[in-house]
Parts: sequence; C-alpha cells; structure tokens
Amino acid sequence: MTRDPGLASWLQLSLTPGLGAGAMRGMLRQFGLPQAVLERRRSELTAHAAPAVIAALDSQSVRDAVARALDWAAAPGHGVVTLADEHYPRALLETPDPPPVLYALGRTDLLQHPSLAIVGSRNATAQGEHNAESFAKAL
Repeated sequence: MTRDPGLASWLQLSLTPGLGAGAMRGMLRQFGLPQAVLERRRSELTAHAAPAVIAALDSQSVRDAVARALDWAAAPGHGVVTLADEHYPRALLETPDPPPVLYALGRTDLLQHPSLAIVGSRNATAQGEHNAESFAKAL
C-alpha cells in the first residue's frame, strides 16, 4: 500500500483523546482537509472542542499514537481508509455519524461491495467478546 502523505494528519485528529468523530467532521467542514485544520491557530478550533482537547492535538502521546498507526498501516494487508479515500464505503457515508477513519485488514477495494460488519464496543465485557467471536465464527 502506498503511504498517503496526508494520512498522518487524519490520524493526528482521529487519535486525539476527547476529539470525537462529530467534532472532527465539524472541523473538516469548516477548514477543509485535516492538514488545513492542523495549520489553523489552536484558538480557532475551540468552537469544536474544549481547549484541553485542542491542546492534546500536539501532545507527545498523540505523536506516538500516530507513529504506531502509520507503522501498522505500512504492514502488508493493512489499510487506513479516511472519509476522503475512494475506498471509503459509500453506504457508511450515508449514515448520520460516519467514522472519519477506518482501519482495515485485507483488500480495501472490497469495501465498495455489499458486506456485513460486526460492530461492537471498545470496552466489551468478556461475555460480549465471547458472543461476538462465536457469532463471527458462525457466519
């Protein structure tokens, strides 16, 4: 996979703690692509998120998370798909709250075909994880 030079900016926004998908999309609507958002004065971004969240954009922990995500994306069969990517699922764009960034294993071009997704909590219980795994195996 060719590394998108703008991917780091997408990741920086999406991996900032406290900056939700809605706030990120609001910034993108107002300022354009993520690089344009990040080039704005931080005071201009506070209409979309709390000052502490905006300050976290430039934190070492976010830079480290971006580096890890870029390393992950560079591995064979790994992909990161953004709202601006041609492979972003069209059906997902039609939902009220599409995630700005998707992490994918396998062929991202297949995201344009009808598919089934298993979506769950980031903080699943042990029983929830077991149920999801059992359901996925049954498919």
